[in-house]
Amino acid sequence: MILENEYIQNLLDFIFPKLCLGCGEYCENDKDICGNCERRFQLIKLPYCLHCMNYMNDEIVCEICSDKTFALYSYANYADPIREIIIQFKFKGITTPADLFAKRIYALYANLLEKYNADFLVPIPLHNSRENKRGYNQASVLAKKLGELSSIELNESLIFRTTKRKPQARLAVSERKKNIDSVFQVEQKADEKYKCILIDDVVTTGNTVFEAAKELENSGYRVVAVVSIAHAF
Repeated sequence: MILENEYIQNLLDFIFPKLCLGCGEYCENDKDICGNCERRFQLIKLPYCLHCMNYMNDEIVCEICSDKTFALYSYANYADPIREIIIQFKFKGITTPADLFAKRIYALYANLLEKYNADFLVPIPLHNSRENKRGYNQASVLAKKLGELSSIELNESLIFRTTKRKPQARLAVSERKKNIDSVFQVEQKADEKYKCILIDDVVTTGNTVFEAAKELENSGYRVVAVVSIAHAF
């Protein structure tokens, strides 16, 4: 049976060869990303404080902001081919990048993330109509993979969107803060100060994660950090 399955898989690979998610060229490995695209990744190796917009040292507290630290842990800059791979992940129903990038994010930042002793990984939610159309929430898929690698519990129902707005990526930077204002609501107020790490695929201006963090903290939770595949400022 195993040999038969291998034969079928090899036949499918021959008829439908794997194409790189970054460039669309033939891909010889099982990661769906070719070596050329891998070499073009603009990797990030330090956390970034969203409060002061500066890279931090290899710690969880920003030397500039201290108790106002809002650390972002991203794997790479939001530039091609990462940008194209995330588009495939986000809009084309291809979820394999979640496993790949979760492993790389965790390998890069595991020691720092574990220092928070966080209670929950909380993915940034989509509006129900958008998630139903897409079939999944890419942030939830990524968060699930990170949860499997860490000791942190996944909580997908803690926060939800009450209002459908225009996608942030389609708006000018000056319009994004107003567009995301008051779109989130927390399901249940906290009876103790649970610590949360927010998960998203891309962080650009930071308006979305700031708004989600505000709602969670107004409901008694503490947001200690953000994790994303990529960021761009």
